[in-house]
Amino acid sequence: YFDLPAISPRRASDNKPIADWLDREQITERVLVLNAAYDRASLRDAHAAGRDLGATHLVFTHLDEVPQWGKLWDYLFDDALEPLFLSTGASLTGDLEDDVPGALARRTLADT
Repeated sequence: YFDLPAISPRRASDNKPIADWLDREQITERVLVLNAAYDRASLRDAHAAGRDLGATHLVFTHLDEVPQWGKLWDYLFDDALEPLFLSTGASLTGDLEDDVPGALARRTLADT
């Protein structure tokens, strides 16, 4: 596992050194970690930048801070990135939902 510097969602040229390193090291499975508390535009831009860098999987963090999880549905249906889990607590892997579709359905489609 490698924890890399943050990517730039607005300037792809800033991400070139990261892309070059990932390719040079032949890292083929790449996980994009996004803070779900970000606004929709920021999530969309960061998601696109991650795809451009060859991300293969997706993790959303900070779900404990997000009252409405519905904005995450679009990312679930993106075939390019497989969702690994949703982090719902203070620790990245402490409290998590690994049934991503089920968790989103429970939080957005449940009777209220």
